[in-house]
Amino acid sequence: MKAIKNIVLFALVSIMLFSVVACNASEKETVDYSGEYVETVGQRASITVTKKDDGYDVWVRWPNSAEEVYNWNFSGTFDDDGVMNYTGCEKTIITFDENGNDISNTEYTDGTGKLIYKDNVLTWQDDKDNAGNDAKFEKD
Repeated sequence: MKAIKNIVLFALVSIMLFSVVACNASEKETVDYSGEYVETVGQRASITVTKKDDGYDVWVRWPNSAEEVYNWNFSGTFDDDGVMNYTGCEKTIITFDENGNDISNTEYTDGTGKLIYKDNVLTWQDDKDNAGNDAKFEKD
């Protein structure tokens, strides 16, 4: 009788341990991609990622000169691998006159591409005009 109790006890303990291990394996780590990222080479460009209810808003700001700044705006969600494929990106060029007044010109609203997040670094791949292809941005 004692042997049967030990076998049942062993079986119950094994089931409990397996359940805990399986439960922990199925929980995925939640990553908050929000923040300010700075381009690693020239350190002039930046990406701002803002969390919202159903994903993230992204704003890429890339100064071309003191008189001209390129902006890209898009929204999306990151998948389990840290990749955001986006569509509907709007590119705006802002120019400044000699008095500091800005003039905004929307160049397109149908941009596509992706952001890839790995180890606090975003890699930007822009499909529309290859503006940021493979540029790396470190979290500030």
